[in-house]
Amino acid sequence: KGEKGDTGEQGPQGLRGPRGPPGRRGIKGNRGFLGRRGPMGAHGFKAPPSEKGAEGEKGDGGVKGDRGFQGLIGLKGNTCGNGNAFSGEKGHPGINGIPGKDGEKGDPGICSGTCVGNSNFPATKGDKGHAGPKGDKGHKGDQGEQPTCNCTKGEKGLKGETGSPGTQGLRGDIGPKGEQGVKGDKGFKGDEGETGPAGPCTPTLTSAFTVALRTSNPVPNLPLPFNRIISNDGGGFSPMTGTYTAPVNGTYVFSYNLAVGNKFVRVGLFKNFRPVIKTTDNDETDRISQLVILHLVAGDRLWLQVKDEDSNGIIVDADSHSTFSGFLLYPDTCDQPISRSV
Repeated sequence: KGEKGDTGEQGPQGLRGPRGPPGRRGIKGNRGFLGRRGPMGAHGFKAPPSEKGAEGEKGDGGVKGDRGFQGLIGLKGNTCGNGNAFSGEKGHPGINGIPGKDGEKGDPGICSGTCVGNSNFPATKGDKGHAGPKGDKGHKGDQGEQPTCNCTKGEKGLKGETGSPGTQGLRGDIGPKGEQGVKGDKGFKGDEGETGPAGPCTPTLTSAFTVALRTSNPVPNLPLPFNRIISNDGGGFSPMTGTYTAPVNGTYVFSYNLAVGNKFVRVGLFKNFRPVIKTTDNDETDRISQLVILHLVAGDRLWLQVKDEDSNGIIVDADSHSTFSGFLLYPDTCDQPISRSV
């Protein structure tokens, strides 16, 4: 035969009934009957006028009627403001963006050589020196003599010698050093930087509990009745149902430490009717413990329960306690609204 399946999911909570009518005032009892008149006494013997006859017996009083039952008080209806809806909580203000950094400083003016003079003006480059004068061109050789008329052609004259090259002009002197240039304009302001990640926050919400069992061998397939409250900061644990309800989205830590005796124990941590982790101990005199870190959404419910009647050997006595603890490690955000427990 297969193991018994886990408990099915709990149905949604029913709607609250309408307010009952005011109780009716009890019905007033009927007035008692008038007692019967007592029998008339017997006529006394005629006696002298001074003697009066005996008075008859007084009739019994009527029975008092029973008091009517008091009408039942009607249930008080829900009230919230002027209507039936819950008023939403005001959101927290957004985080201001980080201001952009100042733009980089402009480059200084160019300075040629060693800067002297007014430091607020950059030096300018000196003018280029003038080229030296060009050397004189050599003289052209003299032309040969012309022949006279009717004479034979004279011999060609000798080519004149090439003139000596002119001397190279002297290089002009280096111009005077220019004054320092004007300081450059301040650079443009840089673009605003991207918004950085949100800094660490200190949430005002706290939620932590430690509870203990009062009786041994709890009923199987139901949340264990941890109805002895050791601490319940934030009120997230309900001793009436044996369940813890997460107030916000965040990371939580849960642990349990159970004493075992007479029977073995098979226990599970359940979240919204689904097992998260199970622990089994086959030693009939021992302790079992477990610690788990979970991410929960606001409204998630957690509890402990044993598998069946044969595996509920959890005990409680003067020297042994069985406890269940949990707390909010940190929320997802610091401005998340608190959910209403279901």
